[in-house]
Amino acid sequence: MLIIYYFQLKLGGDQKIWPSTIVIFITRPPVDDEARTRLLPEDDTSGLPERTNKAAGEFAKASIAVAKECSSPVIDICDGLHFAALGNKVLFEEILQELKAVGLSNETLPADAPPVESLL
Repeated sequence: MLIIYYFQLKLGGDQKIWPSTIVIFITRPPVDDEARTRLLPEDDTSGLPERTNKAAGEFAKASIAVAKECSSPVIDICDGLHFAALGNKVLFEEILQELKAVGLSNETLPADAPPVESLL
């Protein structure tokens, strides 16, 4: 499964295929193993969560490796970012920072739709 993930990431970040696209890799978030085990469906008798923090870390390493190979930025959230309101804001700010680093911002991007005011 990890090798498939690696090659899918590699394809998505290939600048030869997508020369005008800016790709920012974002690692998988951490997993609370204990909570995942507690939340198993009643019919699951394995006692094993469907994903683990160890596996998330391996996938994060693959994301970081592919980002380096593709010379693309990577935001590593596997170190403990939680997707609550503050975590979402932190990730949003990180994405904006990476976009600004390559010269993209609200001010530099053309609008792809007319302003609402012009439609009234």
